[in-house]
Amino acid sequence: MIVLVANEKGGVGKTSVAVNLAALAASDGVRTLLLDTDPNGSTTGWLATRGEVTPPPAEIFTLMLTTNAARMVADQAGHYELVIVDAGAAAWDTLLSVSRQADLVVVPVTPGQFEVDSTNRVFDSLRAMDVKHIRGKVPAYALLNQIPTNAKSKEESELRGFLANDCGIPVLTTVLRNRKAWRECSKAGLGIHEMPASQADAKSAAEIRALYVELAAIAAADAQLTQE
Repeated sequence: MIVLVANEKGGVGKTSVAVNLAALAASDGVRTLLLDTDPNGSTTGWLATRGEVTPPPAEIFTLMLTTNAARMVADQAGHYELVIVDAGAAAWDTLLSVSRQADLVVVPVTPGQFEVDSTNRVFDSLRAMDVKHIRGKVPAYALLNQIPTNAKSKEESELRGFLANDCGIPVLTTVLRNRKAWRECSKAGLGIHEMPASQADAKSAAEIRALYVELAAIAAADAQLTQE
């Protein structure tokens, strides 16, 4: 399965989502390849830090990207159960080309007008790629990320409503909330579920597990439809 985690806007947490999904899958025994297409190398840096952790956490594979990243992704998909690609504006061509073969495209979006506008543009571009997708439609979903933990905040409902109703964008049920634990696990080279007891955050770990399960369910349903 190929999962593309992408947005043209920086700071929406796409790398955090990509590495945490990869870490969780690897912990579940899934042979996982994580590819970083961003020149900033955030994912690559996280993987380097992870390689120094003792005892070693679940292994996540990575490869040096070739000039034709889309072809590389297609070639490697047969060797891994899960390929996760982290892509942003600096790798826009890669984002679009990989979207044509992706089983799922996850577009993290945070509250904020600039981030929402960017996400809307990404979905416009992905819709234009529908005719080139192997199933006739890019299976792309917005992920609400860095949402306030305050139960009284209306940002989640307002953002979900705007994306779904005003923009026609499919929005995942799972929500990732803004907690310090996400930043700490990024620095540690670990998934949120792998953090030591002194830094563990059960709520955040449950959120990434819920996202993982939701994506797996969508992929399974899409595969069933394809077979029919």
